[in-house]
Amino acid sequence: MNGKVRLLCMIYIFMAIYPEAKALISLLDLKKEPINGKYQQYIDNKNQIRLIIMGVGSMAAAISVSHICTKYSVNKKDRVILIGTCGIFSTNNYENNIYICNKIIEAQTGKTFYPDILYRHSFLESTILTLPILYIKDKEHFNNYPHISDCITDTEEMLIDMEAAGFYQAAIHYVGTEQIIILKVVSDNGEPQKVTPESIHMLFMEHGKSLVQFLELLCRQQETEAEQLSKRFSFASTDWIDKVCHDMYCSETMRNKLKHLFYYMDITGIDYHNKIEEMYLNKRLPCRNKREGKKCYEQLEMELL
Repeated sequence: MNGKVRLLCMIYIFMAIYPEAKALISLLDLKKEPINGKYQQYIDNKNQIRLIIMGVGSMAAAISVSHICTKYSVNKKDRVILIGTCGIFSTNNYENNIYICNKIIEAQTGKTFYPDILYRHSFLESTILTLPILYIKDKEHFNNYPHISDCITDTEEMLIDMEAAGFYQAAIHYVGTEQIIILKVVSDNGEPQKVTPESIHMLFMEHGKSLVQFLELLCRQQETEAEQLSKRFSFASTDWIDKVCHDMYCSETMRNKLKHLFYYMDITGIDYHNKIEEMYLNKRLPCRNKREGKKCYEQLEMELL
Protein backbone atom coordinates (compact mmCIF):
# COMPACT_ATOMS: atom_id res chain seq x y z
CA MET A 1 0.00 0.00 0.00
CA ASN A 2 1.61 3.23 -1.14
CA GLY A 3 1.34 6.39 0.91
CA LYS A 4 -0.54 7.24 4.06
CA VAL A 5 -4.24 7.90 3.94
CA ARG A 6 -5.27 11.34 5.23
CA LEU A 7 -7.84 10.70 7.95
CA LEU A 8 -7.83 14.15 9.55
CA CYS A 9 -10.10 16.55 7.71
CA MET A 10 -9.21 20.09 6.70
CA ILE A 11 -11.26 23.25 7.02
CA TYR A 12 -10.86 25.59 4.07
CA ILE A 13 -12.03 29.15 4.80
CA PHE A 14 -12.54 31.45 1.83
CA MET A 15 -12.79 35.20 2.39
CA ALA A 16 -13.06 37.89 -0.28
CA ILE A 17 -10.73 40.59 1.12
CA TYR A 18 -8.05 40.95 3.77
CA PRO A 19 -9.99 43.37 6.06
CA GLU A 20 -12.59 40.59 6.50
CA ALA A 21 -9.89 38.03 7.27
CA LYS A 22 -7.60 40.13 9.47
CA ALA A 23 -9.40 39.45 12.76
CA LEU A 24 -9.70 35.69 12.20
CA ILE A 25 -6.05 35.43 11.18
CA SER A 26 -5.12 36.95 14.53
CA LEU A 27 -7.66 35.08 16.67
CA LEU A 28 -6.81 31.70 15.13
CA ASP A 29 -3.08 32.46 15.15
CA LEU A 30 -2.77 31.68 11.46
CA LYS A 31 0.61 32.04 9.75
CA LYS A 32 0.99 33.41 6.25
CA GLU A 33 2.40 30.90 3.83
CA PRO A 34 5.00 31.93 1.25
CA ILE A 35 3.29 33.01 -1.96
CA ASN A 36 2.32 29.76 -3.64
CA GLY A 37 0.25 30.57 -6.69
CA LYS A 38 -2.09 33.53 -7.02
CA TYR A 39 -3.82 33.47 -3.60
CA GLN A 40 -2.69 34.68 -0.19
CA GLN A 41 -3.06 31.74 2.19
CA TYR A 42 -2.82 31.38 5.97
CA ILE A 43 -2.64 28.15 7.96
CA ASP A 44 -2.78 27.11 11.64
CA ASN A 45 -0.05 25.19 13.44
CA LYS A 46 -2.07 21.95 13.39
CA ASN A 47 -2.38 22.11 9.62
CA GLN A 48 -6.14 21.80 10.07
CA ILE A 49 -7.38 25.25 9.03
CA ARG A 50 -6.40 26.97 5.78
CA LEU A 51 -7.68 30.49 5.04
CA ILE A 52 -7.65 31.80 1.47
CA ILE A 53 -8.13 35.41 0.28
CA MET A 54 -10.13 34.71 -2.86
CA GLY A 55 -11.16 38.12 -4.31
CA VAL A 56 -14.53 39.80 -4.80
CA GLY A 57 -17.43 38.47 -6.87
CA SER A 58 -19.07 35.21 -7.84
CA MET A 59 -16.58 34.45 -10.61
CA ALA A 60 -13.59 35.05 -8.34
CA ALA A 61 -15.15 32.79 -5.71
CA ALA A 62 -15.78 29.96 -8.18
CA ILE A 63 -12.28 30.14 -9.65
CA SER A 64 -10.55 30.20 -6.27
CA VAL A 65 -12.60 27.29 -4.91
CA SER A 66 -11.87 25.20 -8.00
CA HIS A 67 -8.17 26.04 -7.86
CA ILE A 68 -7.74 25.34 -4.14
CA CYS A 69 -9.90 22.19 -4.10
CA THR A 70 -7.96 20.75 -7.03
CA LYS A 71 -4.56 21.75 -5.68
CA TYR A 72 -5.11 20.24 -2.23
CA SER A 73 -7.28 17.28 -3.31
CA VAL A 74 -10.20 18.48 -1.21
CA ASN A 75 -12.71 15.68 -0.75
CA LYS A 76 -15.92 14.83 1.05
CA LYS A 77 -14.25 14.60 4.44
CA ASP A 78 -13.29 18.28 4.37
CA ARG A 79 -15.28 21.43 5.10
CA VAL A 80 -15.38 24.34 2.68
CA ILE A 81 -16.53 27.57 4.30
CA LEU A 82 -17.30 31.03 2.93
CA ILE A 83 -17.06 33.77 5.54
CA GLY A 84 -17.62 37.43 4.72
CA THR A 85 -19.72 40.55 4.90
CA CYS A 86 -23.03 41.12 3.17
CA GLY A 87 -25.71 43.75 2.75
CA ILE A 88 -29.26 43.24 3.90
CA PHE A 89 -32.53 44.12 2.19
CA SER A 90 -34.81 44.87 5.11
CA THR A 91 -38.09 46.70 5.59
CA ASN A 92 -37.33 46.91 9.33
CA ASN A 93 -34.40 48.01 11.41
CA TYR A 94 -31.44 45.67 11.05
CA GLU A 95 -28.53 44.59 13.22
CA ASN A 96 -24.99 43.52 12.31
CA ASN A 97 -25.63 39.86 13.15
CA ILE A 98 -23.95 36.68 11.93
CA TYR A 99 -26.09 34.51 9.67
CA ILE A 100 -25.66 30.98 8.38
CA CYS A 101 -27.21 30.70 4.93
CA ASN A 102 -29.76 27.93 4.36
CA LYS A 103 -30.76 29.01 0.84
CA ILE A 104 -28.88 30.73 -1.97
CA ILE A 105 -30.51 32.54 -4.90
CA GLU A 106 -28.53 33.55 -7.96
CA ALA A 107 -30.03 36.82 -9.21
CA GLN A 108 -28.96 36.49 -12.84
CA THR A 109 -30.46 33.02 -13.38
CA GLY A 110 -33.00 32.59 -10.59
CA LYS A 111 -31.34 29.29 -9.62
CA THR A 112 -31.66 28.28 -5.98
CA PHE A 113 -29.34 26.13 -3.87
CA TYR A 114 -29.78 24.61 -0.42
CA PRO A 115 -26.76 23.87 1.79
CA ASP A 116 -27.49 21.21 4.43
CA ILE A 117 -27.00 22.65 7.91
CA LEU A 118 -26.09 19.68 10.07
CA TYR A 119 -24.09 21.53 12.71
CA ARG A 120 -24.94 23.00 16.06
CA HIS A 121 -24.60 26.75 15.90
CA SER A 122 -25.76 29.92 17.59
CA PHE A 123 -26.28 31.96 14.43
CA LEU A 124 -29.43 33.21 12.75
CA GLU A 125 -30.43 31.47 9.51
CA SER A 126 -31.39 33.26 6.32
CA THR A 127 -31.67 33.17 2.54
CA ILE A 128 -28.93 35.00 0.66
CA LEU A 129 -29.24 36.60 -2.78
CA THR A 130 -26.12 36.86 -4.92
CA LEU A 131 -25.94 39.93 -7.19
CA PRO A 132 -23.20 40.58 -9.77
CA ILE A 133 -22.77 44.13 -8.43
CA LEU A 134 -22.83 45.87 -5.06
CA TYR A 135 -26.29 46.13 -3.52
CA ILE A 136 -27.50 49.72 -3.28
CA LYS A 137 -30.75 50.47 -1.47
CA ASP A 138 -33.01 51.28 -4.38
CA LYS A 139 -36.04 49.23 -5.42
CA GLU A 140 -35.37 49.97 -9.09
CA HIS A 141 -32.09 48.16 -8.57
CA PHE A 142 -33.88 44.78 -8.69
CA ASN A 143 -35.83 45.40 -11.88
CA ASN A 144 -32.84 44.18 -13.89
CA TYR A 145 -33.37 40.69 -12.47
CA PRO A 146 -36.88 39.43 -13.34
CA HIS A 147 -36.06 36.01 -11.88
CA ILE A 148 -36.03 37.40 -8.35
CA SER A 149 -38.82 40.00 -8.35
CA ASP A 150 -41.17 37.71 -6.42
CA CYS A 151 -38.49 36.89 -3.86
CA ILE A 152 -37.93 40.53 -3.05
CA THR A 153 -41.64 41.39 -3.05
CA ASP A 154 -42.55 38.59 -0.65
CA THR A 155 -39.81 39.10 1.91
CA GLU A 156 -39.22 41.54 4.73
CA GLU A 157 -35.56 40.66 5.02
CA MET A 158 -32.92 39.05 2.80
CA LEU A 159 -29.12 38.96 2.83
CA ILE A 160 -27.37 40.14 -0.34
CA ASP A 161 -23.78 39.47 -1.40
CA MET A 162 -21.65 38.97 -4.52
CA GLU A 163 -20.01 35.58 -3.86
CA ALA A 164 -22.28 32.90 -2.36
CA ALA A 165 -23.82 31.47 -5.56
CA GLY A 166 -20.50 31.12 -7.39
CA PHE A 167 -18.84 29.72 -4.29
CA TYR A 168 -21.52 27.09 -3.77
CA GLN A 169 -21.71 25.99 -7.41
CA ALA A 170 -17.95 25.40 -7.51
CA ALA A 171 -17.71 23.72 -4.10
CA ILE A 172 -20.47 21.20 -4.81
CA HIS A 173 -18.19 19.55 -7.39
CA TYR A 174 -15.75 18.61 -4.61
CA VAL A 175 -17.74 18.13 -1.41
CA GLY A 176 -21.27 17.26 -0.30
CA THR A 177 -23.90 19.87 0.51
CA GLU A 178 -23.41 19.21 4.23
CA GLN A 179 -19.72 20.14 3.90
CA ILE A 180 -20.45 23.60 2.46
CA ILE A 181 -21.02 26.35 5.02
CA ILE A 182 -21.73 30.00 4.27
CA LEU A 183 -21.44 32.47 7.14
CA LYS A 184 -22.20 36.13 6.60
CA VAL A 185 -21.94 39.20 8.84
CA VAL A 186 -24.25 42.08 7.92
CA SER A 187 -22.27 45.24 7.21
CA ASP A 188 -24.92 47.58 5.75
CA ASN A 189 -28.46 47.88 4.39
CA GLY A 190 -27.60 48.91 0.87
CA GLU A 191 -25.24 51.75 1.70
CA PRO A 192 -21.84 50.37 0.71
CA GLN A 193 -20.35 53.86 0.63
CA LYS A 194 -20.46 53.80 4.44
CA VAL A 195 -18.47 50.54 4.65
CA THR A 196 -14.71 50.95 5.12
CA PRO A 197 -11.82 48.51 5.70
CA GLU A 198 -11.71 49.73 9.30
CA SER A 199 -15.44 49.17 9.91
CA ILE A 200 -15.21 45.68 8.40
CA HIS A 201 -12.29 44.81 10.67
CA MET A 202 -14.14 46.08 13.73
CA LEU A 203 -17.20 44.05 12.73
CA PHE A 204 -15.18 40.84 12.63
CA MET A 205 -13.42 41.69 15.88
CA GLU A 206 -16.87 42.05 17.47
CA HIS A 207 -18.05 38.66 16.18
CA GLY A 208 -14.68 36.92 16.12
CA LYS A 209 -15.24 34.92 19.31
CA SER A 210 -18.47 33.37 18.00
CA LEU A 211 -16.86 32.49 14.68
CA VAL A 212 -13.81 30.95 16.35
CA GLN A 213 -15.98 28.88 18.70
CA PHE A 214 -17.88 27.50 15.73
CA LEU A 215 -14.67 26.66 13.86
CA GLU A 216 -13.22 24.99 16.95
CA LEU A 217 -16.38 22.90 17.23
CA LEU A 218 -15.92 21.76 13.62
CA CYS A 219 -12.27 20.89 14.35
CA ARG A 220 -13.23 18.78 17.37
CA GLN A 221 -15.92 17.04 15.35
CA GLN A 222 -13.43 16.22 12.61
CA GLU A 223 -10.90 14.88 15.12
CA THR A 224 -13.57 12.63 16.64
CA GLU A 225 -14.58 11.32 13.22
CA ALA A 226 -10.95 10.60 12.32
CA GLU A 227 -10.36 8.79 15.63
CA GLN A 228 -13.47 6.66 15.22
CA LEU A 229 -12.53 5.81 11.67
CA SER A 230 -8.96 4.88 12.57
CA LYS A 231 -10.28 2.47 15.23
CA ARG A 232 -12.44 0.70 12.67
CA PHE A 233 -9.63 -0.10 10.27
CA SER A 234 -6.28 1.03 9.00
CA PHE A 235 -5.23 0.98 5.38
CA ALA A 236 -1.69 0.30 6.52
CA SER A 237 -2.88 -2.94 8.12
CA THR A 238 -2.64 -6.21 6.16
CA ASP A 239 -6.08 -7.31 7.29
CA TRP A 240 -8.10 -4.24 6.28
CA ILE A 241 -9.48 -5.97 3.17
CA ASP A 242 -10.78 -8.80 5.36
CA LYS A 243 -12.40 -6.15 7.57
CA VAL A 244 -14.20 -4.59 4.59
CA CYS A 245 -15.26 -8.01 3.27
CA HIS A 246 -16.59 -9.01 6.69
CA ASP A 247 -18.56 -5.77 7.07
CA MET A 248 -19.99 -6.23 3.57
CA TYR A 249 -21.07 -9.84 4.22
CA CYS A 250 -19.05 -10.92 1.17
CA SER A 251 -19.40 -14.45 -0.15
CA GLU A 252 -16.18 -16.17 -1.16
CA THR A 253 -16.79 -15.12 -4.78
CA MET A 254 -17.44 -11.51 -3.79
CA ARG A 255 -14.38 -11.54 -1.54
CA ASN A 256 -12.12 -12.66 -4.39
CA LYS A 257 -13.64 -10.13 -6.77
CA LEU A 258 -13.15 -7.35 -4.23
CA LYS A 259 -9.51 -8.29 -3.66
CA HIS A 260 -8.87 -8.31 -7.42
CA LEU A 261 -10.67 -4.98 -7.77
CA PHE A 262 -8.52 -3.34 -5.10
CA TYR A 263 -5.38 -4.86 -6.59
CA TYR A 264 -6.33 -3.36 -9.95
CA MET A 265 -6.92 0.02 -8.28
CA ASP A 266 -3.46 -0.16 -6.66
CA ILE A 267 -1.52 -0.91 -9.82
CA THR A 268 -3.41 1.67 -11.87
CA GLY A 269 -3.09 4.36 -9.19
CA ILE A 270 -6.84 4.86 -8.72
CA ASP A 271 -7.63 6.15 -5.21
CA TYR A 272 -10.29 3.91 -3.70
CA HIS A 273 -9.28 4.57 -0.09
CA ASN A 274 -11.39 7.70 0.23
CA LYS A 275 -14.41 5.87 -1.14
CA ILE A 276 -14.14 3.17 1.54
CA GLU A 277 -13.63 5.79 4.27
CA GLU A 278 -16.66 7.66 3.00
CA MET A 279 -18.78 4.49 3.17
CA TYR A 280 -17.91 4.06 6.85
CA LEU A 281 -18.47 7.72 7.64
CA ASN A 282 -21.83 7.68 5.85
CA LYS A 283 -22.88 4.48 7.68
CA ARG A 284 -23.08 2.46 4.46
CA LEU A 285 -20.63 0.11 6.17
CA PRO A 286 -20.90 -2.12 8.07
CA CYS A 287 -23.91 -3.69 6.36
CA ARG A 288 -26.71 -5.35 8.34
CA ASN A 289 -27.14 -8.50 6.26
CA LYS A 290 -26.08 -10.34 3.10
CA ARG A 291 -28.71 -8.67 0.93
CA GLU A 292 -27.57 -5.22 1.98
CA GLY A 293 -23.95 -6.32 1.57
CA LYS A 294 -24.50 -7.46 -2.02
CA LYS A 295 -26.17 -4.15 -2.90
CA CYS A 296 -23.33 -2.25 -1.23
CA TYR A 297 -20.74 -4.26 -3.16
CA GLU A 298 -22.48 -3.61 -6.48
CA GLN A 299 -22.68 0.12 -5.76
CA LEU A 300 -19.00 0.24 -4.78
CA GLU A 301 -17.96 -1.58 -7.96
CA MET A 302 -20.05 0.79 -10.08
CA GLU A 303 -18.65 3.89 -8.34
CA LEU A 304 -15.04 2.77 -8.69
CA LEU A 305 -15.24 1.61 -12.29
